[in-house]
Amino acid sequence: MLLCVRTEALTHTARWHILLCACSLAISPFVYGQSITELKSKAEDGDVQAQLGLAKAYHLGEGIEKDEAQAVRWWEKAAKHGDTTAEVNLGTAYSLGAGVPKNYAAAVRWYKKAADQGFAEGQRGLAFLYHSGQGVPKDDALAVRWYTKAADQGNAQAQSDLAGLYHLGGQGVPQDAAAAVRWWKKAAEQGDVTAEGNLGTAYGLGTGVPKDTAESLRWHTKAAESGNAASEFSLGMFYFQGAGVPKDEAEGVKWLRKSAEEGNADGEFWLGNAYYYGGGVAKDIAEALHWYRKAGDQGYAAAEYNLGQAYSLGNGVEKDPAEAARWWQKAAEQGLAKAQYNLGLVYHDGIGVQKDNVQAYFWIALAATSLQQGFVKDYRDKAEALLTPAQLADVRERIRKWLEAHPATQTASLNSLPSVPLNQPQNQQQQTQTKNLPQAANAQADSKLDSKPIIPIFIKAKCDDKLSAVLLSSFKDALTTSHRYRLTEGLHDEGKNDKVVFVQMACMERNNTVAVASAYGLAKCVGPVECHMALDGSSMNPMLCDSSSDSQCGTELFKTLDLWVTTAKPILKVD
Repeated sequence: MLLCVRTEALTHTARWHILLCACSLAISPFVYGQSITELKSKAEDGDVQAQLGLAKAYHLGEGIEKDEAQAVRWWEKAAKHGDTTAEVNLGTAYSLGAGVPKNYAAAVRWYKKAADQGFAEGQRGLAFLYHSGQGVPKDDALAVRWYTKAADQGNAQAQSDLAGLYHLGGQGVPQDAAAAVRWWKKAAEQGDVTAEGNLGTAYGLGTGVPKDTAESLRWHTKAAESGNAASEFSLGMFYFQGAGVPKDEAEGVKWLRKSAEEGNADGEFWLGNAYYYGGGVAKDIAEALHWYRKAGDQGYAAAEYNLGQAYSLGNGVEKDPAEAARWWQKAAEQGLAKAQYNLGLVYHDGIGVQKDNVQAYFWIALAATSLQQGFVKDYRDKAEALLTPAQLADVRERIRKWLEAHPATQTASLNSLPSVPLNQPQNQQQQTQTKNLPQAANAQADSKLDSKPIIPIFIKAKCDDKLSAVLLSSFKDALTTSHRYRLTEGLHDEGKNDKVVFVQMACMERNNTVAVASAYGLAKCVGPVECHMALDGSSMNPMLCDSSSDSQCGTELFKTLDLWVTTAKPILKVD
């Protein structure tokens, strides 16, 4: 049994898992070869080891019916003799309310008895209560003192806890990444699974140690093989990206599935992505949505956004604008800018929610603080024009307070996560269904905020690797949410337009970096077969993106295309 406080920090391929846990029950390794009756007889005669053994039997239900109250009774008898194991177990029982009413003051008393005798588990349990302020006034300095005493004795969990405090900083110790790594190493070398995972993350990010992919892989593999769900996720991403191991998407899916099946939200989301794009597994939208929903139910913002997309478009589920708005709202409240933008648009149009100009401006304006596309700011300005001066003053104050509570540093990694692109309808029935979709999800609908024509775009891309796919997805997402462009399946545009802007793009990945080259041109088709293409050689746009910015690179690619189309208008005659 563990009483834990968990603090998590997102990275692109892993999370830190900082677990500060009260002392676990220190079940004695005492092995009894006699019957429960004989054990009881010895325990009644005052044999401390028999008392511990009987408490263990009651606690685990071994050879006798499980009974926590009886376990506590026998621990109390052993504790009267000063047995530190019994004292620690009583402290934990009172912390958890196991066999006795929860009583943190009593837990402190019993942990203190064991700690004062130099018992590391008692010191660690006492440290946790000082850290959490349970049963005693919160005192980070005393917590660190007791954690250090236990860690210096080689207690692996105390070492891992102390590492977590140094990693976070400001809780009795200064933030010190190198000290965190030093303590995680001590704990990991004793087989502490949480420490192994965090050490893997430290080497992967170069936090407190030089960045070392091989060492990161080694520690995450150890933790994953011991069932650490966070490291199972990280190991899956190693295989997907071919980082430190030969690229093997099927092996990546195997580890993502292990992580997801243990309820890890990262694993659930990325397994959903694998099914959505068909990476390492057969493409299956229904299965993708199944895992997105599991991650979304845990508050994973990118999954919430993708579920909003699915319900908005009727992609894998029945179209439901209200449900789309509900999921976008969840993601928007966490700071996901694309969700904020979509939510603002549905409030503007009253699709799935009651029309509300104030809410529309609030969410679009928030999105504009993160999204750099010009059209976002254009829509913000047009939404602003619908407000009275008093309304505008009030909503600007709301925005100011929201931004204070959600610093950009908190939302930066969130907004770099990949998300499902806005797929276009494939048949006439779906096209009919899109008539009432919000502008954010219906790139074919006439924009009520923009009178510019919708320009068809055909993309021919060789960007199949995982990081490249994220970049391409972000590029397509920016195109379709701009309301100036729509993706088409062929140069002939199914007869809807005789001119199509086309994009040729090639990507190459190496060492978590994507080199991408793109060029633009115009195709004019006579019927569905005869198409003439002219590539503009001066439009060649090379770009280098690493794994932490590939999504933003997609946005930058959109900007270069948008600029090219704008400056080439006299030639393309798209107006």
